[in-house]
Amino acid sequence: MSWVRDHWKGLKQRWDKCSRQVLGPVLGHANDGDARRRKLMLEDYLGSEGQRWTVGWDGWVLSGIVLDSGDVYALGDQDPIHNGKKMINPLDRSSYPIVLGDFHACLEHVQLVYKLYSHDHHGLNIDDVMRWDRQNWAGP
Repeated sequence: MSWVRDHWKGLKQRWDKCSRQVLGPVLGHANDGDARRRKLMLEDYLGSEGQRWTVGWDGWVLSGIVLDSGDVYALGDQDPIHNGKKMINPLDRSSYPIVLGDFHACLEHVQLVYKLYSHDHHGLNIDDVMRWDRQNWAGP
């Protein structure tokens, strides 16, 4: 696993030297679900060294490190298909709702929005709310 960390460090050094001025800083790394990369991302998110940046939400434990340049690093990301599924799959179980502020949301709420409002308002399709195909990731 150390080779992944070394690769990330080398990539950041090359990026800072060649591309940073045009495209901005490296904020983190992407992952397609590989457990080794996910473990390193969690190490970055759960670190305590240096000045940390975090989201001020109750229960939020992840943070990024603020570098000397002022950039925040450790904002890694899973691929968008996995992220989308993480948003829709909990909605499909009423025992595991998504909490939005003081409110809970489940798939029945999304179905209600689909029924009460026009497609122009919400952009949902019937396949998005009925979940016939569990591999349909476009909906989430």
